[in-house]
Amino acid sequence: KGHRMKLAAARIEEDAAAEVELSPSVIRILSGALDAIAARAPALAAELFDTGINMGTGTATAFLQRALNALNRNGADYGDIAVDRQIGPATLAALDSFLKRRGKSAEAVLLKAVDALQGAHYLRLAETRPSQEAFLYGWLANRIG
Repeated sequence: KGHRMKLAAARIEEDAAAEVELSPSVIRILSGALDAIAARAPALAAELFDTGINMGTGTATAFLQRALNALNRNGADYGDIAVDRQIGPATLAALDSFLKRRGKSAEAVLLKAVDALQGAHYLRLAETRPSQEAFLYGWLANRIG
């Protein structure tokens, strides 16, 4: 998804003026917490950025925290963390433990878990808000994976 952001930016013609106003939630996801994730897992950071822009930073962070909790082998690898929608020391420590214990494929598996949660969220939206059904196909085609 990070590549999609770069492609989208590249599509802006040089002579076109583009102004983007960043909301406080976007500024939060651009802060040091996301940089800390990028240093550990760059593809995950790109996914969280993309999800944060699309669904809000709290939702993106909650997806990460829920996935880390579900992947900790019932606390054998690291303890559950609060799903507080904030990237703080506990979330980063859990991420570090997950990446260390699960090895080379860890980031890819965590990305799949975050994508799965995002997809489930879109399905729930379409199921509970019929007006959103029209968008489901595009969301799944363009936002997941």
